[in-house]
Amino acid sequence: MVLWLKFTHLEKMINKSKQGKKNRAKVRDAQGKFVKGHPTSKKIKKKISNTLKKKIKNGEFIIPWKGKKMSEERRKQLGTFNKGKKRTLEFKQKVSKGLKKAYAEGLRKGVWMHDTRPERELREIINEIGIDFEEQKNLFGTPDFFIEPNICIFADGVYWHNYPNGTERDKEVNKILESQKYKILRFWETDIYSDKIKIKEEIENSIRKAN
Repeated sequence: MVLWLKFTHLEKMINKSKQGKKNRAKVRDAQGKFVKGHPTSKKIKKKISNTLKKKIKNGEFIIPWKGKKMSEERRKQLGTFNKGKKRTLEFKQKVSKGLKKAYAEGLRKGVWMHDTRPERELREIINEIGIDFEEQKNLFGTPDFFIEPNICIFADGVYWHNYPNGTERDKEVNKILESQKYKILRFWETDIYSDKIKIKEEIENSIRKAN
C-alpha cells in the first residue's frame, strides 16, 4: 500500500512537471515580462531585436559596461581570445554582411565612413565615362564601386590605407577577389585629386578588356 502511494505521488509529480514545461512559455510576471527560462518564440525575438535596434539608432540604449574599468587579467584574456585563430572565408563574409547591414541601418554610425571626398570625386570620373555601376557592392572587402562584369574599384585614403604600401587587409581583399576572377583597381586619394585623366583612362581600358 505504501509503495503504491509513493508510486502514485511520483507519477503526479512527473505529470505536473511536464505540464509546467508546456505552460512555461505563457507565464509572465507582474510587469507582463516573460519569466526567465521560457522558450521564446521567433515572433518575440524579432520584436525584441527591432526594439533594441530602434533604441540604439535613437541613442536610447545604454551600454552597461561603459565607463567601468577592466582588470588587467581580463584584458589579457580578451587580447589572447582570437590569437592564432584562422577565420574561414565564409565566416569573414558573414561578418562583413552583418556589419554592412548594421551600417546601412545606422547602428554603427561613425565607425565606417563612406561617401568620402575621394569616393565622391572618383564617382564623378566614372559618371563621365557614362557607364552603369554599383556602390558598396556586396562582395568581400566591399568595393567602393563595381562595374559589370567583374571590375572592383577602391578609393584608398592615404591615412587609413597606409600610403604607399597599403595595408595587410587590402592585400588580403585583393588576393581573395582576384581568386574569384575579379579585376581590382585601387586609386590613392592623392592621385584621384591630381590625375583624373589617367584614372579615367585606366578604368576605360579595364572596361574594354572585360567586354
